[in-house]
Amino acid sequence: MAEALAFAALLVEGNHVRLSGQDVERGTFSHRHAMIHDQETGKKYCPLDHVTENQNEEMFTEAQFGDFANGAQVIFDQFLSSGECKWLRQTGLVVLLPHGYDGQGPEHSSARLESFLQMSGENPYKIPEMDPTQRSQIQRSNWYQAPDSLFWKGLLEERQRLKANEVTVCRVEQLCPFPYDLIQRELKRYPSIAEIVWCQEEPMNMGAYTYVVPCLCTAMMKLGRGSVEDIKYVGRAPSSATATGLLKIHQNEQAEILRIAMQPEPIKYPH
Repeated sequence: MAEALAFAALLVEGNHVRLSGQDVERGTFSHRHAMIHDQETGKKYCPLDHVTENQNEEMFTEAQFGDFANGAQVIFDQFLSSGECKWLRQTGLVVLLPHGYDGQGPEHSSARLESFLQMSGENPYKIPEMDPTQRSQIQRSNWYQAPDSLFWKGLLEERQRLKANEVTVCRVEQLCPFPYDLIQRELKRYPSIAEIVWCQEEPMNMGAYTYVVPCLCTAMMKLGRGSVEDIKYVGRAPSSATATGLLKIHQNEQAEILRIAMQPEPIKYPH
């Protein structure tokens, strides 16, 4: 329902919404119902076709699982991420890639967000002018990436179960362009002795870790809050595969991540 309202809002604003990909009518897990089918006549009806008229085009593409975007990596590399730099041509494409570690194996876990973050043109060692609209920052970074994973809910539930009130969970809802101003605002809320930990469910060489660390370090150093060695890591160990193929191992790994993230003792990894 929220997604349908978001699409309808774009239509009212004069943007034509085109949704393309796998199972986009019903949604991968029957969550969308963008197209209604009459069981007796077989006739189709799309509610979004009857919101307004004369819209401009805004293209959305969705994969059944984020992992399946790997087959289009050449398109992302050669055209979508670099088109404006090479030909002054913006794509205007919104990519919806389901991402999350639910124990479904290495081909159904990761949208390889690290690949998209590596294609960003943002300089992690320089804080840009934080325009309220972020347009100038988006122009430099050439990507807008906002992940949505249920992992943070697991952290909150574990914190509540253990009554670990000394631990604060801060969710970074936008990775690129990096929200330096919001990160610094959060850092100022806590004493300088507070331990800063980046926690993720992906392996260390994947996910957002390698992209976030230099950005977070830049934000910290600007406030005099330490250096890269003061950023600790909790997550899966480096791996050549995105995930294990065994559910039991996945569950053990997930439980270990939550345990370490909530432990009262200082985290000493990787420095």
